[in-house]
Amino acid sequence: MGFEQSEFIENLKYYRKLKGLTQEKLAEICGCETGTIGCIEIGRQAPSFKMICLIAEALEIHPCDLFLRNSSLINSKLKSEIHKKISMIFFSIIFYLASISVKSLDSKMI
Repeated sequence: MGFEQSEFIENLKYYRKLKGLTQEKLAEICGCETGTIGCIEIGRQAPSFKMICLIAEALEIHPCDLFLRNSSLINSKLKSEIHKKISMIFFSIIFYLASISVKSLDSKMI
């Protein structure tokens, strides 16, 4: 079992327990056999893309969170930080351009 698979399994168990679901209940919600979730959680069976999406929907999380815990939250925070920095740069440029324009007008008036 590789690191990615063990991290996926750990996250699947974490979010399933956080949601208060048993393996059987999660399997029922996902429309799969009762043992499927158990086999995924012990690494005996790899979930399909469709199953990953069904599991994430049942757990009310983004599918990425199954691979990297809280990745959707991290992405949201990262986007917010990037937006703030871009806004600061944008306003700094506008301020700089405005100050150049004022200096240019001042020199023309003299």
